[in-house]
Amino acid sequence: MKNSSAQKMVRGTAILTLTGIIAKVLSAVYKIPFQNLVGNVGFYVYQQVYPIYGIGMTVALSGLPVFISHLVAQNDDPQLNRKVLSDIQWILLGLVLIVFVGLQLGDRTIAGWMGDWQLAPVIRAVSWMFLFTPFLATGRGYFQGIGNMYPTAYSQVVEQVVRVTVILSVAIWAANNHISPYIMGRNAMLSAPIAAAFALIIILVAKRKLVAPQNSVIVAERPRRIALLKQTLLEGGTVCLVAAVMVLLQLVDSFSVIKGLIGQGLPLQMAQNIKGAYDRGQTLVQFGLVLGTAAATSGLPLLTRFYQQTYQLSFVRGAKTLAHVSIFLAVAVSAGMAALMPQINLVLFASYDQDFVLGVYGISIVFATCLLVQNSILQSVGSFYPMMVAVLTGLATKVLLTKLMVRSIGVLGASVSTVLALIVMVLMANRLGRKWLKRIFKFPKMGRLLAISIGMMITVSIIANTLTMYLGTGRLTAVAILIITVPIGVVEFLGLSYRAKLLTKREWLTIPFMKTILKRMVKKNAVR
Repeated sequence: MKNSSAQKMVRGTAILTLTGIIAKVLSAVYKIPFQNLVGNVGFYVYQQVYPIYGIGMTVALSGLPVFISHLVAQNDDPQLNRKVLSDIQWILLGLVLIVFVGLQLGDRTIAGWMGDWQLAPVIRAVSWMFLFTPFLATGRGYFQGIGNMYPTAYSQVVEQVVRVTVILSVAIWAANNHISPYIMGRNAMLSAPIAAAFALIIILVAKRKLVAPQNSVIVAERPRRIALLKQTLLEGGTVCLVAAVMVLLQLVDSFSVIKGLIGQGLPLQMAQNIKGAYDRGQTLVQFGLVLGTAAATSGLPLLTRFYQQTYQLSFVRGAKTLAHVSIFLAVAVSAGMAALMPQINLVLFASYDQDFVLGVYGISIVFATCLLVQNSILQSVGSFYPMMVAVLTGLATKVLLTKLMVRSIGVLGASVSTVLALIVMVLMANRLGRKWLKRIFKFPKMGRLLAISIGMMITVSIIANTLTMYLGTGRLTAVAILIITVPIGVVEFLGLSYRAKLLTKREWLTIPFMKTILKRMVKKNAVR
């Protein structure tokens, strides 16, 4: 029975991880045609309010469901679980009603804080999705807690498919009819509550199919609502904070960048264009974080099980593998993205706008991945305080620095302040969680990793610039350059890393497709 339940957990985690990757890829991919259709100003309007949606989505999808699933998994009594879920639902409903009313009544005030009062209708439109959050979070959390990942997985994919379909339909309509960017933004944001409604239908249908529990005696005491509220805010809030950290940093940009650029003396329309180009970085970072998010999500249940069963050696070994491999991949992605940013920018967004700024923003992939790994390790041992303090300190750093840095060095200041805020979070988490992280969160060969990354960047940059000189600067040419340079960069990076023994054999084998690649590399070395 134990093996059966363990296999069920692993299979369920794999399903949820896969659908999470699909949803994240969908969430990033649609922004490319969307930006191409609506332009920089239209993209700016959408991205200014997007963080509000992102926070709500994270809470309902990957934040509170994780916390709620732990509560459900701790209790064997279905009646007790139903009562606890009912209490959590009422707590969440009270919280989201405050948020909903605040966004509805304070829309013009919030838009004014963002430096553009015309964003008010867009803010009102996105606020409706919060009304679905309590029901989606508790429904998904309950199913995950009993080991049934399918309702969460199906609702997650359906929600993203519906939302992306509505957004792109609105973008096509707006582009063909020359609709105002603000009307387009309002209608695009209505995709959030529409998609949430479809997701909720999936959850409700799954609930109706559940077999009603037999009458049982509640052996555990029902937690008091005040205690449950504190637990929800501390543990659930910490999970949500870390899951939404990049969105929260984007929210700070929404309130700071436009005002900072106007403070430099730029007119509003020029500031909107610059902010729209800068917002491309968020899409690129989403792509870069897919691997790190997948690794952290899939590693959490296994680390938790090792810790709870007191397999300390397995816990430390698994945590080290998760940390080393995640950082290794994050550095590779960030370095490659920085080296080829001109070509990536041109292929995806049809211009070279803000190449350097986007390259600097891409560095955040490394530190955001570190934060996700730290959170997985600390969460697996039930330690939440270090991450909450770390994230709040980093956000405060971002708030204090962004507007000042934007006024001083332009939109580059927003990228730099994001990276600095993430560095503060990582260092603070490492300091406060040193009991668990000091043995694990080390990378003694970081110097070699950075040297190999810089070497790879120089190689692919030289090749890309040389090809550009001979072939020109068109979009199709940039596609061809990426097709040539990306494999060269991957081969160089992996080959040098293998020779430098950056990872152990066990760590290499956890990377997808590496078993086949290593066999070929060994054969080549044997022939030589």
